[in-house]
Amino acid sequence: MKKKKNLFIILFIGVIVIAASSYATYSWFKWRSSSSDAITVNLSGGSTVTFTSGPDIVGSLSPVANYDDGIMKEVRVTSNTSGNTFNLYLSVNEIADELRDESFKWAIYNGNTYIDGGNFSNVNAGDEITILSNRIIPNGTEDVYYVYFWIDSNVENSSDMINKNVDMTLSVYKNGYVSAMMAKKSNSSSTGAFWGSNINANQVKSITFTTMDQKPAGAVTTDISLNAGSEEVVMWLVQNGTTTGNNPITLYDVYVASIDEHGYVYANPNANHLFAYLSNCENISLTNFNTSYVNSMNGMFNHSSKLTSIDLSGLNTSNVTTMSYLFNYCSSLTSIDLSSWDMSSVRNDRVMFQYASAAANIILPDNYTRIDDFMFNHNAAHNSSSFRIPASVTYVGNTHIFYDFGNSSFTSFIVDDGNTCVKSVDGILYSYDGTRLISIPHAKTFTNSTFYIPEGVTELNEMAFSKNYQIQTVVIPNSYIIERDNTAFASSRGYINGGNSLSGAVYRYTSVKEYDVKRDNPNYISYNGCIYSEDGTELIAVPLHYTGALNIKDGTTTIGLNAFTTYDYSFFNELTSINIPASVTSIESNQLTAINNIASNKNIPLNVDSGNTAYQTSNNSIVAR
Repeated sequence: MKKKKNLFIILFIGVIVIAASSYATYSWFKWRSSSSDAITVNLSGGSTVTFTSGPDIVGSLSPVANYDDGIMKEVRVTSNTSGNTFNLYLSVNEIADELRDESFKWAIYNGNTYIDGGNFSNVNAGDEITILSNRIIPNGTEDVYYVYFWIDSNVENSSDMINKNVDMTLSVYKNGYVSAMMAKKSNSSSTGAFWGSNINANQVKSITFTTMDQKPAGAVTTDISLNAGSEEVVMWLVQNGTTTGNNPITLYDVYVASIDEHGYVYANPNANHLFAYLSNCENISLTNFNTSYVNSMNGMFNHSSKLTSIDLSGLNTSNVTTMSYLFNYCSSLTSIDLSSWDMSSVRNDRVMFQYASAAANIILPDNYTRIDDFMFNHNAAHNSSSFRIPASVTYVGNTHIFYDFGNSSFTSFIVDDGNTCVKSVDGILYSYDGTRLISIPHAKTFTNSTFYIPEGVTELNEMAFSKNYQIQTVVIPNSYIIERDNTAFASSRGYINGGNSLSGAVYRYTSVKEYDVKRDNPNYISYNGCIYSEDGTELIAVPLHYTGALNIKDGTTTIGLNAFTTYDYSFFNELTSINIPASVTSIESNQLTAINNIASNKNIPLNVDSGNTAYQTSNNSIVAR
């Protein structure tokens, strides 16, 4: 039996593409970072690998003429014995098509000596790039490697690269593979070939990890080993019925076995989408499945919509750094229990439970550290009155996190003692310093249906009101300034009008009919349920469920940016008319379109005072005079 390799995750790279100033063909990148502390990994045989600037990239990246002006990661390697070798890999977890470009490059140097390099023009999500192979570790001395990533300004950079994302990890291990390691066999769609076999992913009815002596009668053997052709890991298919409907699909039970002495089938370090898009799979038995060497589990069960339950307790996740989209659209799972998992190394878990819409409970481990964007989006079946957040959580995002989370019994967030990132006040989730309102539980009730945002709050999470239909009036504190341009939210959702930060937090599925402010608010006044500038001359915000005739206050001169929010015109169902006084002389162009579209969509009259010298109505639309 061949010697098992020692795998260690060493680097997480998160890339956000941001605007390119005035250079339309340039793409500027900012590298996400959370730590710059040095980290040392011990390999067997007395070998060590040290990353001098920590596990995260620190710095920024823009188009440059020379590789050494890009981002550099220093890697120092030593050994106390001779003959040791190691491999270094780059796993591409996610990459936008626009970034699969020859101008996006990587290279590795040993000191000043070039070793290897390439670009991302033909790289797909799920690919694994060999950076170093069988590299000898010197005995008693130190080798220094430099890994570079850069955008080459010597070639044309497409403007389509702007605002696109890439997510990659580096992993290092001692040379030699684990016997019984599966090859990377990602599933990219339900009709794509399953693990390189002659059936599609939607033909899988069940998966069982078993032993070599349990081969089903008549099953055909397919080699799925990392060591291709060795049959160290095999897959067997057994036909088991068909789907119903006009175009029935033949279904198969899948059995996986290995030659490992303990019967384990080891997952490849990149286990992205391994069980994804199994749209007819009802059961996966992971008893003999070993994830000790896995560093990336992005989308591992993504869109496997018929799985009703799965025992995850035996999976080793101690080396995993990224779990984004892990259970996305696993819409039949009734429970997701991760209490036994080690998630202390995870740095990316966006969209992890999104649309796991049947999960009555989701249990997080005590070492869980991140609550990322879209994390619990549409987990509406959560049936407890509370949801627990461990003390270990150190980061909470701001987009779609708890939108449509919990059923009619969910009234309270509970935060474990010792957490210094978030807190629960009267069941509502805030940042620990109280400056950010993160989420209001779906079924939380309020006296007189009025919610007073606490003083000190300066930021509202997008969709923070999270389908709470109990609130009809929102009173904003003196500390809160409405962000007028919420373009990023609009862009992410494809809406015509992004609204403002207040309407983005309240959103569509609520019953908020009235906004109010305190009498001593230095920035705003309220009038008939709407918010105006402190001097009353500018309309700032109209509630999404304003009821009756909207009579804009006399003396208003401006209807400002995103005062009305249209999104998909599902708001403003209760409006009966919009009446504009003679004093209005300026309607922001985005709002002129919004108001006219609302009137047309809701079939309500628009009225402009006859004394108005700037605007008039024509065919129930507002037009400039």
